[in-house]
Amino acid sequence: MSVYQSDYFDAEPKGIVGALADETEHLAVSATVWVFEGIRFGAPAAHGPVEDTAIPYVVGGRFLGLAIETGAIPAQHISTPALIDGFPRDFTGSFMTKGVMFVESGSPIAIKDPAYYNTVTRQYLSAAGANTVGPIPFAQFRTAATAAGQTVELVLRQ
Repeated sequence: MSVYQSDYFDAEPKGIVGALADETEHLAVSATVWVFEGIRFGAPAAHGPVEDTAIPYVVGGRFLGLAIETGAIPAQHISTPALIDGFPRDFTGSFMTKGVMFVESGSPIAIKDPAYYNTVTRQYLSAAGANTVGPIPFAQFRTAATAAGQTVELVLRQ
């Protein structure tokens, strides 16, 4: 007889990357994704070249917000087939401009550290490094992490 379930976690994940952690002071805007590669959930976005569009955030860009996770997107979207967890091109996404979101740490993090985003690993760090953008405007960590790969809360205050 085969084993039905053989893998168990020591603890369930704290939250889903890109999901809102707290809605007491939450603001979001909608924008259409302008780039072919799309924008992953939890990633920082900037205002695009056309009104009400979004592109991935780069240093010096006009910060828009963080992409909010949603289950309303088809798993394989025709315009961005390689994108699994994010808003595909030409999709109107929701971007948090104020509030608290779950993100994944890329290193140990202390509460109130500034936030930097690694565009390759898609993790947040508390210092600049290779492949990072930031510091993310108005962002700081609300919870701490002792190692990479942990779920932490990132707060945007404007």
